[in-house]
Amino acid sequence: MPKKQLASYVLQNKLEEMKQNNDSKKFPILLWLGIVSGFILSLAGILEKNSLPGKDVIAVVNGVELKRKNYELLLQRNAPSNKQAPSKSQKEFLLKRLIEEELFIQRAVETNFLQENKGLRQDISRAMVENIITELKAKPVAEKDLQTFYSKNSKKFLDENDNLPTFSSIHEQVEKEYRRTLYSKRINEYLDWLYQRADIQKGEL
Repeated sequence: MPKKQLASYVLQNKLEEMKQNNDSKKFPILLWLGIVSGFILSLAGILEKNSLPGKDVIAVVNGVELKRKNYELLLQRNAPSNKQAPSKSQKEFLLKRLIEEELFIQRAVETNFLQENKGLRQDISRAMVENIITELKAKPVAEKDLQTFYSKNSKKFLDENDNLPTFSSIHEQVEKEYRRTLYSKRINEYLDWLYQRADIQKGEL
């Protein structure tokens, strides 16, 4: 699972919500989002490090790269309504916000903030699940897989008279059910993998 995409996925999703709510300039929300995204990366152990900013990196904060693509996304979301290019001062302001966001993230990791914040833990769990589903949605489904699924699960598609419609007549329904089953299977497989690599000790119930 490409975990490096997860923080940018959360960032893009939340920024879109802010845009829809006409709330894109409320930076405390953005800072909170940054903590969520940063924790996801930190806990996965994939915070990338580099010595200097470059083509794909807009800044480096204590060795942690801030991706240029996330900065550009922020520029797009905060573009003036007249569609003019952002000024230099606006660009500097947004970059400063991203740097401050990263400083908050790093401090939150240092102080073990996640363990004490139930809402943040839930946000991360939901983002992990949503990321798995988003990746699967982007992949096309082979017709032969749908036909096999249709044949093996024919009882799911019986009509009110217990007749089985033809595959072509309920193609959309078959694909929807196939994807729902696939999502559940992949999430469970990922959880199994997490369990296998985890050291878990349970107390008495």
